[in-house]
Amino acid sequence: MVGVWETGESSASISPALRRANDAQRELEPPPIADEEGNGTVWTLVACSVNKFGKNPCVGWRPLLKRDVEGKFEKLTLGNYEWWTYSELGESVAALASALPAAKGDALLIYAETQRDWLVTALACFRMGIIVVTAYATLGEEGVTTSLAQTGAVVCVCDAKLLKILSGAQQLPSSLKYVVTIGDAPAAEFPSCETTTIAKLQEMGKQAPKEAADVDPSDVALIMYTSGTTGVPKGVVVKQSSLVSMTISVKNHLPYFKPDDVHCAYLPLAHIMELMIELWFLHIGASMGYGSPQTLTDTGVKLQTGCRGDTPLLRPTAMIFAPAVLDKVYAAVMRKVQSSAVKAFLFGLALKAGEKRFEKGLNGAGVFWNVLLMKKIQALIGGRLRYAACGSAPLAPAIQIFVQTCFNCPVRQGYGCTETCGVSTLGTMQDSDPGQVGPPTPVTYIRLRDWEDGGYLNADLQNPNIGRRRGEVLIGGPATCEGYYVDKWRPDPAIAKKNKEDFMVVDGIRYFCTGDIGEVDKFGRLRIVDRKKDLFKGATGEYVALTKVEAALKLSKFVEIPMVYGKTGEKGVVALICPQMPAIQDLKASVGLKDMPYGPDLVQRPEIVKAVSDALKKQCKQSGLLAFETPMAFVLVVAPDGSPALTPENGLLTSTLKVKRPMVAKAFQAELDACYASVTA
Repeated sequence: MVGVWETGESSASISPALRRANDAQRELEPPPIADEEGNGTVWTLVACSVNKFGKNPCVGWRPLLKRDVEGKFEKLTLGNYEWWTYSELGESVAALASALPAAKGDALLIYAETQRDWLVTALACFRMGIIVVTAYATLGEEGVTTSLAQTGAVVCVCDAKLLKILSGAQQLPSSLKYVVTIGDAPAAEFPSCETTTIAKLQEMGKQAPKEAADVDPSDVALIMYTSGTTGVPKGVVVKQSSLVSMTISVKNHLPYFKPDDVHCAYLPLAHIMELMIELWFLHIGASMGYGSPQTLTDTGVKLQTGCRGDTPLLRPTAMIFAPAVLDKVYAAVMRKVQSSAVKAFLFGLALKAGEKRFEKGLNGAGVFWNVLLMKKIQALIGGRLRYAACGSAPLAPAIQIFVQTCFNCPVRQGYGCTETCGVSTLGTMQDSDPGQVGPPTPVTYIRLRDWEDGGYLNADLQNPNIGRRRGEVLIGGPATCEGYYVDKWRPDPAIAKKNKEDFMVVDGIRYFCTGDIGEVDKFGRLRIVDRKKDLFKGATGEYVALTKVEAALKLSKFVEIPMVYGKTGEKGVVALICPQMPAIQDLKASVGLKDMPYGPDLVQRPEIVKAVSDALKKQCKQSGLLAFETPMAFVLVVAPDGSPALTPENGLLTSTLKVKRPMVAKAFQAELDACYASVTA
């Protein structure tokens, strides 16, 4: 299932379309109005599974021990997961759908963390033709009110612990008529809105059930606000048919998943990746257990003393990771094994065995090393994982090999974006080659457009030193969105301009222009090699790919999050580093600062900066970076209390832990300027 080039309209600057090989001879059908079971909307797709897999476990969750409105004392109980069957999920959705205070075509905003009732609310809306608007749980007052005002949402379904933020908004839009709480009854005041809870609405719905609305596949299902690494989030308008087509596409691309598979759902449902994975699992009749990043393992900070983590109890067979999560797994495991010379030696042998097996397309380090060492790591996430996927940002090849060796299962990268319903390409189970994100999924068309300024061209195919087409990745097909939402009452000219610039039609197919730079190898697999906005051109005219340098820095034990920065007119780049606290703590004694507490003063001490800088330059060299790609200087930053300086909560990371470059550069401009000054001093 690799990709092949199709004949069709192209030009010297835009490639032919790339499609999955076994679909390449089939003409693109209109956006699907029916799948193999005759379903054409999200709800009818799910309803089919409710009827087909009625007695199967569907969604699981863990009860809370206690919870206040700010979430400070939220803990999980000692108990195991509780489960609904597919039939029980269907009943719950039907009850809520029957009582939602909104009509077909109205907008409803979900402002909550990933959990069972987030999914139930979304499915109830899809059933009744109500448009789901998403907002990240990390958004503050301004972000939430902007989403409400722009879309004219009449209902806000809000997590109880986020009510304080919603009620603190200076002025809620007049369109908002109802605030519905997930969990406890509203304690906050909303003078202009009626308030109730999900549970109360479901009781009302059971007393007066309604049939599902007549929803058309061309109706808008979702306005999903992007996480926004470069500016104000934009609302992506997605049709019912787009969600359906991608759900079926993933099912066909990964046919080896069955109803007995279990997914650990913990990434933001307000992000397209998690939403599509959950729709896919519902479609195949598998089960999903909800967790959170703070409770995944036994060391989770929101676990009651003695309580097990989500994954040891759930024992998932499939998990989806953001690269930043796997970077942390790598750092934590390496730090633990390096605490002992014997452990480090044995683990090094196991990794070498894993690398050799990886080169042969095999998983793990072999039976001996798996029993001796790796099973302990696998037990941290339940010991049953048989597939892991990674998306939202590039995963360093070294990390991919490391995780596949430790987890003893395929680790595959996928690629896509909100504008294309997420899973546009995905590595297949049989293909472990690192650095690639797989062939297109069945409904996806990929084209490459020349980016002359960056030196990436389709003509590179004829260059004997390159031998591959290269250019900006364009993604088309029925899963491509309708564009960005424009407020009809207060249209934003910048958004209207983006709709014209970021989308185009080629050979009758609508494409989204991603801004990512890709190349297609001889097997028809896509590789993401750069991004237009992540290139720095130095004073000598040489380009530095910032993400490439960051991938190298992530391999250092001293680095939790790196951001490489290039200042216009300077000859090279510098790097801002959020350090790994345990590694800095271990370093203190060796530089004569044993008694100094961890915090900004410590990480800015010249002894620490020099030792870390030397280690990072060595890491860059080991990773094969050239001299002009290696940062000239480094600055270490932590928050005043010693906590990480970059988090989703302070707006410097997206909810999927990607760095918001412009915001970080602005917040730490003085430190970055001083970093450059240290080079010329």
